[in-house]
Amino acid sequence: MLKKNILFTLLLSTAVFATGCKDELEMPFTPEAGGEGTVPVTFAIGIADEQDGYNQGESSAARTMDNSANAGQGLDARVVPDPASRDTGLKPQQVYNLQIIQFDQDGKVLKTTTQASYAIGSKITLSWNTSNTDCQLLFIAAGNGGSASKYPTGSLNTLADYQQMISNVDFANLPTGETNQTDVDKQPYVLFLPHVKVENNTIQSPGIINGTGHDVRILLKRLAAKLTLTWTFDEALTNQGYTLKEVRLSQVSGTIPNGKPNHATGRFYFYPARESNDTYPTAEKEYVDYFRLKDTELSTADGSYTIWMPATVRGTSSKVTAPQHRNKDNAPEGACFVDFVAEKTNTATGEIEDRLAYRIYLGGAAVNDFNIKENTNYTWDVKMTSTNVADPRIIQQSLIPVTSKVQKNTSNCFMVIPGTDFYFNPYKHEAGTNGWNDELVNNPSGTPTIKTAITSVKVLWQSRDNGTNGELVLGWYISTDKHENLVNGEKLGDINKAKVYVKVPVSKGGNAVIAAYAQDGKTILWSWHL
Repeated sequence: MLKKNILFTLLLSTAVFATGCKDELEMPFTPEAGGEGTVPVTFAIGIADEQDGYNQGESSAARTMDNSANAGQGLDARVVPDPASRDTGLKPQQVYNLQIIQFDQDGKVLKTTTQASYAIGSKITLSWNTSNTDCQLLFIAAGNGGSASKYPTGSLNTLADYQQMISNVDFANLPTGETNQTDVDKQPYVLFLPHVKVENNTIQSPGIINGTGHDVRILLKRLAAKLTLTWTFDEALTNQGYTLKEVRLSQVSGTIPNGKPNHATGRFYFYPARESNDTYPTAEKEYVDYFRLKDTELSTADGSYTIWMPATVRGTSSKVTAPQHRNKDNAPEGACFVDFVAEKTNTATGEIEDRLAYRIYLGGAAVNDFNIKENTNYTWDVKMTSTNVADPRIIQQSLIPVTSKVQKNTSNCFMVIPGTDFYFNPYKHEAGTNGWNDELVNNPSGTPTIKTAITSVKVLWQSRDNGTNGELVLGWYISTDKHENLVNGEKLGDINKAKVYVKVPVSKGGNAVIAAYAQDGKTILWSWHL
């Protein structure tokens, strides 16, 4: 795998550094103490220009931008050129908190060097191991300020150790656009070179021309991708009573901090492990909703939102030849997407009558590209024009309360086939006294009675499709307090006639827990695992 052209690798230039380059500053670095099998190496490090996602992928003929099949589908979503990329954008003022790790081709650490911050383009001389003329190098500039305190520590002896290493920088505190130099300076920049040799006091690419390597140009890439969403909710939808209620980015590697339920902190891997098809991060990692814009945040965004996010490289799909093919059925496993959620509410009752999700699978401008890469800016322009659910990118969520005619005996755990529904009596239990749940039922030798009546049932938690990625395995409920479209109760105060209905949509499988609540709506009386 390491011998492939790895996507994370920065530019390997065959051009030798010109000694008269204006951006190279001579700085008096003291070489590290050498030893047996080491040699002083002199080089300069720069920062690569950020890339525009509009220019990545296949030819313009395959771009969503140029594909007329968008027209008349109710949803027009396309990648457009990013003006910040054309202007090169802000770069860090220095290379901050640099660490360089040298590995052999088996992934064993040969040498680790840590340097303080220095000016971009400055020449630096270090002592490196020369026991292997074909080695690997990993450059990590941890950034200034907050990220520097989270610099990698611990036992890091192999490349695999570094592949497990996560940057814990709180990217949620970075700016929404490249306008703040201080926050840009905080960002990590990285470079991985899978094949280099140390020769004649320089870093060279091995054997390019007649076995002779050329000096390698070191240009670090910004670890984060930048996503900009702009959207228009057509007046025709508003006239039909629909309102845009939420914009959420799903399927991103990250964690949900305490106190920030609608925004996640990304898991930024300095050098992520690849899957067999060179996608990353691995699909086995836990994914989250990276942000959910609702209420005041949504109105403040006013049709535009920009955020830094971890790379999510999922490859291409041969099934996708037109924009409307970029849907759940054709997207690669683990591909990230944005849902624009619209609702229609009954003005008399206040009840939600309809809910639609306009779904955009992110990636480059090529219609079959599902890659969000580091150091790249992606600008997606989205127009919602109709409720045409014939377009598979427009998903109508069921709001109908669940019912079923399929009864199951009550136990702690139910094995459920995806795409089915069932019901059970919540007061019963196969392992309880006389078949009743002893925690919920007084069960003397006479007639059983309820200890505390169940007044509602809801989804307590659920995994994503296939356990770790994709959509929620049961789906979205109507509201925080109304889960009837996923799990529904009937005659819950009657010990003999009580029923709990459960609906499990078609999925690749996962886990969920549903719970029974007391009248206060907070006290959980019992729960069942699906």
